[in-house]
Amino acid sequence: MLTDDDKIDLCYLMHDKKHITLGGRVQSIDNAVLYEGEENNVSLYRGVSEKELNDILNGIELNRYQSFSELKDMAEKFGPYVITILPSNIKSFPLWQWAIADLCLLKNKNPDQYISSDGYNLQILYEEEREWIIPYGTKLKLVDRDKLIFKIIL
Repeated sequence: MLTDDDKIDLCYLMHDKKHITLGGRVQSIDNAVLYEGEENNVSLYRGVSEKELNDILNGIELNRYQSFSELKDMAEKFGPYVITILPSNIKSFPLWQWAIADLCLLKNKNPDQYISSDGYNLQILYEEEREWIIPYGTKLKLVDRDKLIFKIIL
């Protein structure tokens, strides 16, 4: 079960991801994958730099958490190369679904706090990004080099 501190960290991800992109494990993200993780039944996309693409193509383990979107056009905003991850039975964390559900709970429980935290606009942002976080240390296996399609392996 997620702790209150886990939930605070997860909510903060919309504003800043430095604490998860610098490398090293983050307990709240591990807990989110463990307790709230789901199999992604849709393809996921990530815009990457040439260096990151080369690392992935060379089979280098992702030594940090990686953010992917259900929307290819969103991924295109984050890097010149867009990689695709096929649907997988390996659990990843659907941040956007969790966050919208959490905001809906807040709206019902404490409408004033929902309004003061800009809940309505946050819901729109989460819906627009449709962001997932794949587990720390994930490796990707190339399926189609021309289309940059991968599958998750652990």
